[in-house]
Amino acid sequence: MNTLNDRTPSTGCSKSASRGIALLEVMTGLALLAVGLLSMASATVSGTTAMLANDENARAAQAAREAMESLESGDTDFSSLFAAYTTGVTDVKTGTTSTPLARTWTVAGVTKEKTTNVKIEFPMVTGIDTTHLREDLAKQDLNGDGQIDSEDHSGDYKLLPVTITVSWNGRTGPRTLKIQTLLSRK
Repeated sequence: MNTLNDRTPSTGCSKSASRGIALLEVMTGLALLAVGLLSMASATVSGTTAMLANDENARAAQAAREAMESLESGDTDFSSLFAAYTTGVTDVKTGTTSTPLARTWTVAGVTKEKTTNVKIEFPMVTGIDTTHLREDLAKQDLNGDGQIDSEDHSGDYKLLPVTITVSWNGRTGPRTLKIQTLLSRK
């Protein structure tokens, strides 16, 4: 039988009941600590994944910038740039037409293990023998006449819309970065 001396002064409970409450408090504290540690581990993994994805995006943007620089700094004159990448450029003196420059190529990977594909695109329609640069597809006045039409402007453009697409298999799956810009005569 419990006597008054077997009870703790603060709670009025017996000493054995007091020990049970302390064990329950310890178990609850450990459970909360485990939840907190798991949350921190999850946040660390998510942060690392985001950091790696940002690194891949930065490398992809660099590949796109290099593609843009190759367009701007190449040997091809601005007025022949569209033809150089679509149909080839015809030499006025000899009448020969060059092979079109590659619009798709592979560069060293955005990720260390894999390759990255870079593609240059223009707003164009390709027919049987012709390739047309069209303002209605670009939604832009390319020749500066103040009108957007569906005519071929591959010979009289002042602005050349370009889309650079970089594709790679990243750590989180297939990824794509597209950059659209307008090139103009310098």
